[in-house]
Amino acid sequence: MDAALAVADQVGIDRLTIRAVAKLADVPTMSLYSHFSSKDELLELMHAEVTQRLFAEEQYATWQAALVAVCTRLRDGLSAHPHWVPLLSRAASFVPAQVRERLLELMLTDGVSRAWATAALESALVVAKGLVLLELADGTAGPSSLVRAKLGAAPESGATGELDAAETFAVAVRTYVRGLESAKQRAL
Repeated sequence: MDAALAVADQVGIDRLTIRAVAKLADVPTMSLYSHFSSKDELLELMHAEVTQRLFAEEQYATWQAALVAVCTRLRDGLSAHPHWVPLLSRAASFVPAQVRERLLELMLTDGVSRAWATAALESALVVAKGLVLLELADGTAGPSSLVRAKLGAAPESGATGELDAAETFAVAVRTYVRGLESAKQRAL
Protein backbone atom coordinates (compact mmCIF):
# COMPACT_ATOMS: atom_id res chain seq x y z
CA MET A 1 0.00 0.00 0.00
CA ASP A 2 2.85 2.39 0.75
CA ALA A 3 4.22 1.93 -2.77
CA ALA A 4 0.77 2.28 -4.37
CA LEU A 5 0.02 5.47 -2.44
CA ALA A 6 3.46 6.87 -3.25
CA VAL A 7 2.87 6.25 -6.97
CA ALA A 8 -0.55 7.88 -6.65
CA ASP A 9 1.11 10.88 -4.99
CA GLN A 10 3.56 11.15 -7.89
CA VAL A 11 1.32 10.60 -10.92
CA GLY A 12 -2.28 10.57 -9.73
CA ILE A 13 -4.85 7.79 -9.57
CA ASP A 14 -5.67 7.92 -13.29
CA ARG A 15 -2.05 7.28 -14.28
CA LEU A 16 -1.33 4.74 -11.55
CA THR A 17 -0.22 1.40 -12.96
CA ILE A 18 0.47 -1.91 -11.30
CA ARG A 19 3.80 -1.97 -13.10
CA ALA A 20 4.78 1.36 -11.48
CA VAL A 21 3.74 0.09 -8.04
CA ALA A 22 5.78 -3.09 -8.52
CA LYS A 23 8.79 -1.10 -9.66
CA LEU A 24 8.66 1.20 -6.63
CA ALA A 25 8.12 -1.79 -4.29
CA ASP A 26 11.01 -3.56 -6.04
CA VAL A 27 9.00 -6.73 -6.66
CA PRO A 28 7.99 -8.55 -9.85
CA THR A 29 4.73 -7.17 -11.29
CA MET A 30 3.03 -10.56 -11.29
CA SER A 31 3.74 -11.06 -7.58
CA LEU A 32 1.39 -8.19 -6.75
CA TYR A 33 -1.52 -10.16 -8.18
CA SER A 34 -1.29 -12.50 -5.19
CA HIS A 35 -2.56 -9.55 -3.10
CA PHE A 36 -5.23 -8.24 -5.50
CA SER A 37 -6.64 -9.39 -8.83
CA SER A 38 -7.04 -6.10 -10.70
CA LYS A 39 -6.28 -2.40 -10.61
CA ASP A 40 -9.83 -1.79 -9.41
CA GLU A 41 -9.27 -4.10 -6.44
CA LEU A 42 -5.97 -2.32 -5.74
CA LEU A 43 -7.85 1.00 -5.72
CA GLU A 44 -10.37 -0.44 -3.24
CA LEU A 45 -7.52 -1.54 -0.97
CA MET A 46 -5.92 1.89 -1.33
CA HIS A 47 -9.27 3.50 -0.44
CA ALA A 48 -9.43 1.43 2.74
CA GLU A 49 -5.83 2.33 3.63
CA VAL A 50 -6.38 6.06 3.03
CA THR A 51 -9.52 6.15 5.16
CA GLN A 52 -7.72 4.35 7.98
CA ARG A 53 -4.83 6.82 7.78
CA LEU A 54 -7.06 9.89 7.65
CA PHE A 55 -9.61 8.86 10.22
CA ALA A 56 -7.82 7.13 13.06
CA GLU A 57 -10.37 6.75 15.80
CA GLU A 58 -9.97 9.10 18.70
CA GLN A 59 -12.24 9.71 21.65
CA TYR A 60 -14.00 13.06 21.99
CA ALA A 61 -16.38 14.20 24.68
CA THR A 62 -18.80 15.84 22.24
CA TRP A 63 -19.98 15.23 18.71
CA GLN A 64 -19.09 18.83 17.89
CA ALA A 65 -15.41 18.31 18.78
CA ALA A 66 -15.36 14.96 16.98
CA LEU A 67 -16.90 16.40 13.83
CA VAL A 68 -14.44 19.30 13.71
CA ALA A 69 -11.56 16.83 14.22
CA VAL A 70 -12.75 14.50 11.43
CA CYS A 71 -13.17 17.41 9.01
CA THR A 72 -9.75 18.79 9.95
CA ARG A 73 -8.06 15.42 9.42
CA LEU A 74 -9.74 15.23 6.02
CA ARG A 75 -8.30 18.63 5.08
CA ASP A 76 -4.85 17.86 6.43
CA GLY A 77 -4.66 14.54 4.59
CA LEU A 78 -5.92 15.84 1.26
CA SER A 79 -3.79 18.96 1.45
CA ALA A 80 -0.72 16.78 1.90
CA HIS A 81 -1.90 14.23 -0.71
CA PRO A 82 -4.18 15.94 -3.25
CA HIS A 83 -4.10 12.90 -5.56
CA TRP A 84 -6.00 10.96 -2.90
CA VAL A 85 -9.19 12.92 -3.66
CA PRO A 86 -10.35 10.39 -6.31
CA LEU A 87 -9.81 7.56 -3.83
CA LEU A 88 -12.21 9.16 -1.39
CA SER A 89 -14.73 9.69 -4.19
CA ARG A 90 -14.91 5.95 -4.88
CA ALA A 91 -17.41 5.25 -2.10
CA ALA A 92 -20.51 6.99 -0.81
CA SER A 93 -19.07 7.03 2.69
CA PHE A 94 -15.36 7.53 3.10
CA VAL A 95 -15.28 7.56 6.89
CA PRO A 96 -14.55 4.13 8.41
CA ALA A 97 -17.56 2.46 10.03
CA GLN A 98 -16.15 2.56 13.58
CA VAL A 99 -15.46 6.30 13.35
CA ARG A 100 -18.88 6.95 11.79
CA GLU A 101 -20.63 4.92 14.50
CA ARG A 102 -18.75 6.72 17.29
CA LEU A 103 -19.78 10.11 15.87
CA LEU A 104 -23.37 9.00 15.45
CA GLU A 105 -23.39 7.58 18.99
CA LEU A 106 -22.25 10.95 20.36
CA MET A 107 -25.03 12.69 18.43
CA LEU A 108 -27.69 10.18 19.52
CA THR A 109 -26.59 10.61 23.14
CA ASP A 110 -27.21 14.33 22.65
CA GLY A 111 -30.86 13.53 21.91
CA VAL A 112 -31.19 13.71 18.13
CA SER A 113 -32.66 11.09 15.83
CA ARG A 114 -30.43 8.75 13.85
CA ALA A 115 -31.73 10.31 10.62
CA TRP A 116 -30.78 13.81 11.80
CA ALA A 117 -27.38 12.65 13.03
CA THR A 118 -26.63 10.87 9.75
CA ALA A 119 -27.68 13.90 7.71
CA ALA A 120 -25.62 16.24 9.92
CA LEU A 121 -22.52 14.04 9.62
CA GLU A 122 -22.83 13.63 5.86
CA SER A 123 -23.47 17.33 5.29
CA ALA A 124 -20.46 18.35 7.38
CA LEU A 125 -18.23 15.95 5.43
CA VAL A 126 -19.55 17.28 2.12
CA VAL A 127 -18.84 20.85 3.25
CA ALA A 128 -15.34 19.90 4.40
CA LYS A 129 -14.54 18.03 1.19
CA GLY A 130 -15.90 20.92 -0.88
CA LEU A 131 -13.76 23.43 1.00
CA VAL A 132 -10.69 21.26 0.44
CA LEU A 133 -11.46 20.93 -3.27
CA LEU A 134 -11.86 24.71 -3.57
CA GLU A 135 -8.58 25.22 -1.77
CA LEU A 136 -6.79 22.71 -4.00
CA ALA A 137 -8.32 24.21 -7.15
CA ASP A 138 -7.33 27.73 -6.11
CA GLY A 139 -3.76 26.55 -5.63
CA THR A 140 -2.76 29.39 -3.35
CA ALA A 141 -0.68 29.03 -0.23
CA GLY A 142 -2.83 31.60 1.52
CA PRO A 143 -6.52 32.36 1.50
CA SER A 144 -8.35 31.87 -1.76
CA SER A 145 -9.38 34.83 -3.89
CA LEU A 146 -12.95 34.22 -2.70
CA VAL A 147 -11.90 34.48 0.96
CA ARG A 148 -9.83 37.61 0.27
CA ALA A 149 -12.86 39.20 -1.41
CA LYS A 150 -15.08 38.33 1.57
CA LEU A 151 -12.49 39.85 3.92
CA GLY A 152 -12.49 43.02 1.86
CA ALA A 153 -8.85 42.79 0.79
CA ALA A 154 -7.81 43.24 -2.80
CA PRO A 155 -6.23 40.02 -4.13
CA GLU A 156 -3.00 41.80 -4.95
CA SER A 157 -2.90 43.90 -1.78
CA GLY A 158 -0.98 41.42 0.35
CA ALA A 159 -2.84 42.92 3.31
CA THR A 160 -1.74 41.63 6.67
CA GLY A 161 -4.15 40.00 9.04
CA GLU A 162 -5.69 37.76 6.38
CA LEU A 163 -6.57 34.24 7.35
CA ASP A 164 -4.42 31.51 5.89
CA ALA A 165 -6.02 28.51 4.20
CA ALA A 166 -5.91 26.30 7.31
CA GLU A 167 -7.45 28.96 9.50
CA THR A 168 -10.09 29.76 6.87
CA PHE A 169 -11.03 26.09 6.82
CA ALA A 170 -11.10 25.88 10.62
CA VAL A 171 -13.37 28.92 10.91
CA ALA A 172 -15.71 27.56 8.24
CA VAL A 173 -15.97 24.11 9.82
CA ARG A 174 -16.44 25.44 13.35
CA THR A 175 -19.13 27.82 12.08
CA TYR A 176 -20.87 25.00 10.22
CA VAL A 177 -20.82 22.78 13.31
CA ARG A 178 -22.26 25.64 15.40
CA GLY A 179 -24.99 25.94 12.77
CA LEU A 180 -25.71 22.22 13.11
CA GLU A 181 -25.86 22.64 16.87
CA SER A 182 -28.38 25.45 16.47
CA ALA A 183 -30.42 23.38 14.00
CA LYS A 184 -30.36 20.49 16.48
CA GLN A 185 -31.91 22.72 19.15
CA ARG A 186 -34.71 23.68 16.76
CA ALA A 187 -35.24 20.00 15.77
CA LEU A 188 -35.76 18.91 19.39
